[in-house]
Amino acid sequence: MNGNSCERIESAKIKSGSFATAVQSASRGSGLTQIEVILKSIFVLFSSSLRIITFGLLVLLCSTSSLHSGPPDVSGTTPQERFWKSTGPDDGSNHALGNGELMAYEQGPDVIQVFGPPYGSPTALSIRLEVATPIEARSTREPGAAIWHHDIYQDSKKLGTLLDFVDAKSPLFLRRIQADTPMRFHLHFNDRTEVVQNSARYASHGASGAILFEIPSGSPIFMNYVTHVPEWYQLVWTGKAELEQQSPTEMMLTVGPGESSIAVVSGREYPDIVRDTEAMLANGVTPLLERTRMHWKQFTKARTDFAPRIKPSVPGRDQLLRTVDDVAVLLATQQSSGGGVLAGHNYHWFGIRDQNGVGRTLLYLGEPQKARSIYDFYWTLWQRYHVLHNGEGEDPHMFFHVHENDGVEIPGYLILGALEILSSTHDDRYIETIFPMLEWAFEVQKKNLVLDMLPFNGDETYVAGSLLPRSALNDGSSEATLLFLDSGKKLVSWAELHHKWNADHLAEARGVLGGVERNYRRNFWRDGRLITNNPERAAAAPMPQFRHGVCERCIAEGRLKHLTWNERNSSGRYLCPVCMAMGPYPAAPVKIYSLASVSMIPFYIHSKMFSNDELAPIVRKLAKDFIESGAFQGVDAPHVPGKIVGYDIGMLLYALTELHDPLAGPVYAKALQMVDPTGAWAEYYLNGAPKGTRCRPWESAINLEALLHYAERSGE
Repeated sequence: MNGNSCERIESAKIKSGSFATAVQSASRGSGLTQIEVILKSIFVLFSSSLRIITFGLLVLLCSTSSLHSGPPDVSGTTPQERFWKSTGPDDGSNHALGNGELMAYEQGPDVIQVFGPPYGSPTALSIRLEVATPIEARSTREPGAAIWHHDIYQDSKKLGTLLDFVDAKSPLFLRRIQADTPMRFHLHFNDRTEVVQNSARYASHGASGAILFEIPSGSPIFMNYVTHVPEWYQLVWTGKAELEQQSPTEMMLTVGPGESSIAVVSGREYPDIVRDTEAMLANGVTPLLERTRMHWKQFTKARTDFAPRIKPSVPGRDQLLRTVDDVAVLLATQQSSGGGVLAGHNYHWFGIRDQNGVGRTLLYLGEPQKARSIYDFYWTLWQRYHVLHNGEGEDPHMFFHVHENDGVEIPGYLILGALEILSSTHDDRYIETIFPMLEWAFEVQKKNLVLDMLPFNGDETYVAGSLLPRSALNDGSSEATLLFLDSGKKLVSWAELHHKWNADHLAEARGVLGGVERNYRRNFWRDGRLITNNPERAAAAPMPQFRHGVCERCIAEGRLKHLTWNERNSSGRYLCPVCMAMGPYPAAPVKIYSLASVSMIPFYIHSKMFSNDELAPIVRKLAKDFIESGAFQGVDAPHVPGKIVGYDIGMLLYALTELHDPLAGPVYAKALQMVDPTGAWAEYYLNGAPKGTRCRPWESAINLEALLHYAERSGE
């Protein structure tokens, strides 16, 4: 029976008051089942009309039907507790609450960032617990929803509860507080913020106090990228509370025992903020909480239920299913209304590389529209600028995060991701729509070919993490080149099938790809291993005098503040104008590396360049190192002992699963062990411990896909 039928039945049931009353009366204290109650009620009310009886039976049918349909069963999954202490070390994990417009990141009960709309905005404020004596918090997320509960304790005595969520329909963060003793919250505003107390504006609406604050245009979002227009936020609270201003951007809010609330309201326009604030105060927290719960219930219902697909014998099955829910919510909260997915709490912008792994996993989770929204975001930008870079901001604060060699690697991921959507949805019309962008992505890579090799993008994760030195950026990149080859072959085949290119264009493209394919092994296969970089390209290529990105001297000496134009000095190093003026800087050593990440890429993108037998010894060696130490770097790794990029975990498990290797089991177990208490993975790991940005969409998506890939195959 469909949902509309059930709704009509529910309406009819309400109208049939005498029948419902009889059912309820018969069931109280009787211990009877629902069917027995209905039959007994029918007997008692036999004189009632046949229409009423029919309605009663239909109610039963609708109820029974609902038992066998609906969302993935997350209600039976025990929530993971995230422990936080006001003193001593913390595990550093954070979680996201967002609705595509307003975002909040929390670390335990501390709200460490609130910003938006848009998601590409500077942090507006933080709200942290302030205590004189040690306390701890036990935080849990409602299954299937970005709604967090924080129970606050002192010496095992519960002091109160905080409930946090971002409203489903408006850019509004809400914290409901139930306290047995006073609680103090330290408010820190953006350093450029202009703050004014406007409590009188909302006193008649039930607010105990209010603060309006403006982040002016020209405020930093990331590095030297700034806001183009001002942003407004309204902070309001209810209940017993006192505000103490400690500095222009520091305040202390003390709430008394009982129930109170704190809300942060934002919007695209100031009038929207006023209307949403007044509506929230008029209606209270509960209606917003219930509609937000309904939103998340519908979200969870729409995605794939993996419980029937994973056998009970799979180790860690319950934790895996909980992690599916964790990551699904993590991705949903960090996807902007425009479609782009944030790169993490440190990066309020959208990286193309990151979107590919996220898009793949969204497809796996049964969310093709969310995956497609990612490419809608880039298609909108490309139509305006006819170029894409390593990362992008979001209107009205649009910016390009321009790194070295943005014409390689990320365009390959862009093509692959779009064609993965095609493979999942079979929507050729969508590819026809965005084909001009994909065609550009193919052509821009061709321009960078030297000796049939592409260079490295300057923000590749293993470059940013210092696993590969920046002096090697113009070497041949085995990953970027393979991405170009595999994505290009697929794009050319599609273009031919749909008559997008003429015969000459097709022949020219296939000729380029053929040369890359013929020379790939010669360029990147050495003594039974896949090398990461080939210095022959840098030696043969005409090096540009200028490039935009990271100054090699600033980064080495810990002085890097932002990306800028760099010039090549006499020793081949790229330096900013200040460092160029400082005098000579020595040449970097030329070295060949073989990083773990690159060795596993062929499995992840299903490349046919190498046979399983060729790559299996490499992967098995990495797996043994990982099982023993929690780290694996490959051969000739730079001097960063014990460091791996976060997605290497998933790449390794994916490769082992494809190989049907028994080491996949221990790696699967270790990958699950490394997920943090919020259900996420980090940007990097050092000796098995998370480092860098937490709550990462890219790493969490790839690692989850690999876990599911293994779990679904392990029963075969």
